[in-house]
Amino acid sequence: MQYDIRGLTGLVRRQHRFVIASAVLAILCATLWLQFTTPMYSSAAMVLVQPSVNLLETQAAAAVAEPVTLARVDSEAELIRSNATLARLAEDMNILGDPDFAKRPSPLDFLLGQSRVDGQATTVPDIIPDLRSRFSVKRVGATQLISVQASASNPQRAAELANALVAAYLDEQLKAKVASSLQSRDMLQQRLSAASGAVATAEGSFDSFLTQSLGDVVEYNGRTEFVDLRGEVLAKVADRASIIGQMQSARNAMSTRDWQQAAQVLSNTDLAVLAEHRRAVVNRLEGVLPEADRTAANSELQALDQQLQAGVVADVQKLQQQAVEAQVAISDLRQSLRNEILSSDLPTDILVRIFEIQQQSNLARTQYQNTAERLADVEAQASMQMPDARLVSSAVPPNAPSFPNVTQVLVLAILGGVALGFILALLHERSVGGLLNSEQAHAALSTSILANVPLVSRGRFISRPADQLVYEPASPFAEAIRRVRSGLEALTRKQHDITDASAKARRGVVVVVTSATAGEGKSTLALALGRSYAIAGASTVLIDADFHRPSIHKMVGMEAAPGLVDYLRRSNSRSSPESFLQIDHLSGLKVMAGSVSADLVEPLAVDITFRKLIADAASRHDMVIVNALPMNPTVDALYAVRQADAVVMVVKWAGTSRRLVREALNLIEGASPTRRPIVSVLNKVEGPLEGYQTITREREVS
Repeated sequence: MQYDIRGLTGLVRRQHRFVIASAVLAILCATLWLQFTTPMYSSAAMVLVQPSVNLLETQAAAAVAEPVTLARVDSEAELIRSNATLARLAEDMNILGDPDFAKRPSPLDFLLGQSRVDGQATTVPDIIPDLRSRFSVKRVGATQLISVQASASNPQRAAELANALVAAYLDEQLKAKVASSLQSRDMLQQRLSAASGAVATAEGSFDSFLTQSLGDVVEYNGRTEFVDLRGEVLAKVADRASIIGQMQSARNAMSTRDWQQAAQVLSNTDLAVLAEHRRAVVNRLEGVLPEADRTAANSELQALDQQLQAGVVADVQKLQQQAVEAQVAISDLRQSLRNEILSSDLPTDILVRIFEIQQQSNLARTQYQNTAERLADVEAQASMQMPDARLVSSAVPPNAPSFPNVTQVLVLAILGGVALGFILALLHERSVGGLLNSEQAHAALSTSILANVPLVSRGRFISRPADQLVYEPASPFAEAIRRVRSGLEALTRKQHDITDASAKARRGVVVVVTSATAGEGKSTLALALGRSYAIAGASTVLIDADFHRPSIHKMVGMEAAPGLVDYLRRSNSRSSPESFLQIDHLSGLKVMAGSVSADLVEPLAVDITFRKLIADAASRHDMVIVNALPMNPTVDALYAVRQADAVVMVVKWAGTSRRLVREALNLIEGASPTRRPIVSVLNKVEGPLEGYQTITREREVS
């Protein structure tokens, strides 16, 4: 079934009760849901990603890796909502003891009668899925900003969770960077030890060569100053070894935070004083202190650790510089010794050996110096690591809940209710509702559909729809009535010219017009059908047998008396039925008006006068049209149907339910053992009927 805009509008108008009821029900359900739903508050913190350069990278590599890519920002967002960060947050915020994260009974638990479940999660991994669902972490557009949004039933708690997650992420990132720096330091220390061993091996080779060959050189050229230079080299080597040992001891003491040992190794009185002060603070913390004093002591201890670490690093750097300077001095002395030896008269084999040892020593010394400088940089920066991101906007408690959105929920409820109501209206109309076309009516009622009579609105010259038979004979309404008349003629086998003079010798056709319920337009259709026969030249009488709501006399502008009720009351008199008829001045139709009777109960059932009236009218006229009562809930229409040659069932388009129409048809079929033609007419059909041109004749003014 296809619907246009006009059809859809009509559908809503006809079935508006479904739409309204569904919308009201949806609003009620949404209101109840809003009433019992716990509101959730959301608060967001903003994190700016600014990655720092890896300490092990060269400057060229750092320059290439400097720009921040969106992939890197997305990676940081994933790290924020990682299990490790959420686990750290759960520990810092004591989530396991938070009633907001308690397990709540599901609807299935309620159905099973288990309204109580174990209140808290037992371990951190158990609560991580719920904790992750409370956070929304995403990159803000094509920027380096990450939005960290937390939801909770309390606005203050929502802000605390967002800020705490950012703090946990930054702390975990800082720990990872510090661990990476320490790992880099350990690797460089291993390389430095290897380089130092290479230098020592090279220098040892030269010293060994000098020890073995110096006597031969002195004996060969007679220069004793070579022995003095070698003594100076050995003294400098011993000094450098002492510095390196002192530096290594200081590093070991710093790694174990043994600041007193570090101060003693470095012979630094200032560090010794700070170490003693730190020891006093530690002793105080081991005792019983008020919370405020303990907090202040912890802050002081942290500051002392930073000062001691900075002091030890500074002294180690000085020792490192001294070691470098000692190494330079050793190299200079050895170079001088080499130069002096090389400038003297030497045998060829000794000269070649010295050149080989000199090249090995230079390579080892260069590698050692580069590694030592890199190690010094790493140690200096390891204690000053910063996260690759920073908090640029802290989360604040929101003023209103973010869920549920009352306006959005109500709007969606209204839209959903209207949509559901429209679907229900469509299903109702297509299954149990009114009939919309001839095909549908024929399939549902199993009767012939003679015509679709359009709905007529009052116009300039038309006050009643039946007047169109006179004033607009080419209108869709008039054509539909003529189609009904043509169908009745075919069904009653009256195909001869009803205006022939011999027709009076034959019995006229009795047509009963009825409907399933009141308000379907059967009286209008009965009047229009009678006028159509009368205009066509047939002798036609219209009897208004609707004792509950007689209206034909009003439509034709006549009095209700004398009429059918008056005739039935005078059943014992010899009055002719013709004396109770009135003439319709527009068409010449004879009308026996009807009226409401308070003293006649079931007048058609208790009196045989009505049957005599029908028989007399049929003998005198070509057509007898009876406007009977509706089939539901009265029984008078059943007695009228028994006198009919054909029955016209008027069905209001898209109005009367199929069930009522089928019940009425069943009553008509069971009213008499004699089968009679039953036809249906769809009345008050809305929408334009194409192909018609209305011809209007102005009403004569008397």
